[in-house]
Amino acid sequence: MRRGVLAIALAIASPVLAVEPTPDVLDSLSAAALDAGDLTAARDHAVRAAELRAAATTEPSGDVAIGWHEAGLSHYRLEDYEPAYAALTRAVTEWERVPDADPTDVVWAESDLAEMARLTGRFDVAESRLADALSRARASGDPGGFLPALANNLGTLLWDEDRLDEAEPLLREALALRASDPETPPLSLARAHQSLGVVMRSQHRYDDAEREFVRALSLAREAAGPDRRDVVPYLNGLAGVYSRVGRLDDALALREESLGILGSIENPSRPLLAEILEATGDDLLAKGDAESAERRYAECVTLRRELFGASHPSLGPALLGAAEAKAARFGVGDRRVRKAVVEALNQLEGAPAFSEARAGALALRARHLHAHGKQGPAIEDLRTAVALLDTLRAARGGLGESRAWFTEEHRAEIDDLVTWLVEADDVAGAVAESERMRGRLFAEQLADAHLEPADVPADVRERLTAQEKAAHIRVNETRRRLRAVADADLPEADRRDRLAALDSTLTAAALELRDAQEQLRLYSPRFQRLLRDLAGDVSLPAADPGEALLVYHVGERESFVFSRAAGRDGFRATRLRTTDGASLPESTLRARWEPVAEDLHRPRGASRGVAGTTTLDRGSDILAADLRSLGDALLPAEALADVSGAHRLAILPDRVLHSVPFEALRVAGPEGDAWALDVLPPVRYAPSLRTPPTARDAGDGSVLIVADPASDLPALPAARAEAAAVAAAFPNARVVRLEGPAATENAVRDALPAARFVHFATHAIADRGPEGLLASIVLTPAPSGATDGFLHLFELYELSLRCDLAWLSACDTNSGPVLAGEGAFAISRGFLVAGARGVVASAWPLHDEAAAAVVEAFFADAPGQAGAGGDRSDPVARLAAAKKKVRARYPDPHQWAPFLFVGAAGSAASW
Repeated sequence: MRRGVLAIALAIASPVLAVEPTPDVLDSLSAAALDAGDLTAARDHAVRAAELRAAATTEPSGDVAIGWHEAGLSHYRLEDYEPAYAALTRAVTEWERVPDADPTDVVWAESDLAEMARLTGRFDVAESRLADALSRARASGDPGGFLPALANNLGTLLWDEDRLDEAEPLLREALALRASDPETPPLSLARAHQSLGVVMRSQHRYDDAEREFVRALSLAREAAGPDRRDVVPYLNGLAGVYSRVGRLDDALALREESLGILGSIENPSRPLLAEILEATGDDLLAKGDAESAERRYAECVTLRRELFGASHPSLGPALLGAAEAKAARFGVGDRRVRKAVVEALNQLEGAPAFSEARAGALALRARHLHAHGKQGPAIEDLRTAVALLDTLRAARGGLGESRAWFTEEHRAEIDDLVTWLVEADDVAGAVAESERMRGRLFAEQLADAHLEPADVPADVRERLTAQEKAAHIRVNETRRRLRAVADADLPEADRRDRLAALDSTLTAAALELRDAQEQLRLYSPRFQRLLRDLAGDVSLPAADPGEALLVYHVGERESFVFSRAAGRDGFRATRLRTTDGASLPESTLRARWEPVAEDLHRPRGASRGVAGTTTLDRGSDILAADLRSLGDALLPAEALADVSGAHRLAILPDRVLHSVPFEALRVAGPEGDAWALDVLPPVRYAPSLRTPPTARDAGDGSVLIVADPASDLPALPAARAEAAAVAAAFPNARVVRLEGPAATENAVRDALPAARFVHFATHAIADRGPEGLLASIVLTPAPSGATDGFLHLFELYELSLRCDLAWLSACDTNSGPVLAGEGAFAISRGFLVAGARGVVASAWPLHDEAAAAVVEAFFADAPGQAGAGGDRSDPVARLAAAKKKVRARYPDPHQWAPFLFVGAAGSAASW
């Protein structure tokens, strides 16, 4: 009240007395105008007060710094960001002159300057100022309580710059600080949940992101005033998750609710309005309404130009959206698309933020150029886009699965580039670009294996190690409870309900464990450098004089096989086609393979883990015809000619082809229809051309055999005979045999690190969940209950092996969820990451007797002897010969074909 009276009195008296108010009086006038809602008058008074103070002294002055700070904030309230940035720059500069300045004042000024720098597109300044403010706050003990806000703001800025790996730790810290303080205002806590949710959404962790957004929205609703303006950012955040998972109607409903709220209040946040308009355009475009999308993008661009000026980089994503909408409406070759995408690129060029949008703009311009026959410039643009995406992939943070999904999200760019390079007769370039993203996560796993995260801060390492241990205990305990419920005398409905609940608990524990492991890597500078060092490699290895190559690239519109003869550096590109010449995109390949896979996977007789006998619904003749049709498509004559006569063949599958056993296909042979096993050289499967064999010190030369553990699953009658055959093949080696009750998890773990050859004849369980973490080899439970009797995939990753070969004679050990460019996350992958040079694993449930027969045939001859399969010391050749031998007794491919050699081709024996 007094402030209002003073303002009125001064407004009357000043013109009469012709006396300019002092800075202190102007401060009061500014505050009074702000109380009255007159933002323009408040700004004018604050700016004049700052000018007067600055003119009154040349000495460093905290009062001058505070005056410019207040002037900057008054410009900000009017969304006048350039003058706000200039005033706050003067405030911080003045504080830096003041000796013994209060760290709280400096941190506050730097934080506000950083926000103005971000809004005006000066991302480098914003990052520098936020990092400095954060350092000051930590060093001073944060008396002003700025630390959560600074960590949140810097994390959000790094997200803007597509540096999610650096953003996530800061945002987790901000949330932890907010959540631990009972005095935290609800909206501050909501913002912390929202910011972390945004990063998780970008990492394809949609369930985690939705949880954070729902919590943020709930807090915002509780704290919102009557006009509900505080709810709008959180409605928009949740809409972003719905958009990413395809719930476009739900997303658009939340966007419209947000726009309705903003339209009903005075002085809405125009930056937020622009953000919602752009997101609405994205959803409308995804829904197919390109015309409405283009209108929303145009509204966003107009608003951002008014706010930030014509050169601000934030116009770029909206301009790109408008260009994509034009492409959807008029075709990618339309001249209006060219104009729009060039405008977008001009906005994005050189900006440290919006790198993914820049890659998208380059890709769109490339497609426009290609549509006009400008092949060279189109390839150059698309190569630049894909290289940029490769760099961005390394900074995704979160889980390895997030990086794989980022590759999948941008598969169209890689597919187009591969196709255009083939059309330009640059086959080596096409192979290199196809390989750019292939096996990247596997290479990261290999490079990171067994390295302790010593560079993780001690408090973080302690917390996450405890979380990891607790989750591991929960996995063990839940496995035991699952066994108990399965064996209990319960009504069937009750048993199903309990098993389902425990299965959910098991999955949650595995995800919690994985989260702890990935966070340890997230906080490790060493691991982040490793990811960046591995990015960008498009080199191809020199040809092996004895090994031919078939490298597959499966695209959304068409697919290729790249063949290279043994000892030849060049590749041949062959399009995969049907018999009538049509292209074979992934959708067609999947549709043709799935019924064949169903037939091959169906048990015949007693199987490892599956009892009973079934027959083929479609009949063996239909299966044989389908295998021949697939063989003709996947192994065209040109490719077969290139690999013919090689000592060995390396096949690098892609996408759905990771589950195809190529030796079981039918092809044209010298004497008519033949199994590919008889036509191809011995086959090994590899995740990538660039993945080297694991380098490990030699073990003690021992042989580990694990057979028929004492579990609650059916006995394996042939497993013990199989184990005896393996043991007999190593008369001069130290053989460790763990069978029945002796095959406990601890005993196996103790014996694994020293073994040179490892053989499992057991049950196994595949897992189709995220990254297959619960896939496991079934062992004997420990009587003490200390271990659960399952050697999980996530536990295999932690081991350090020295074996040349691990033979996994159990069901589905090469089956699991397939991630883009990575192949199956199966038990076999765990052994390779742990250090095995090669793995023999199964593509489907094993026929118990036939599996034992293949193993016995593999070890029947001394390694030095030559046989039908070529060099008998080569396990790839030995496996091919064993399958041929067993096929005479077990002609069904379900029985003889499931074993595949995966990994490096090194010798498995000086036995």
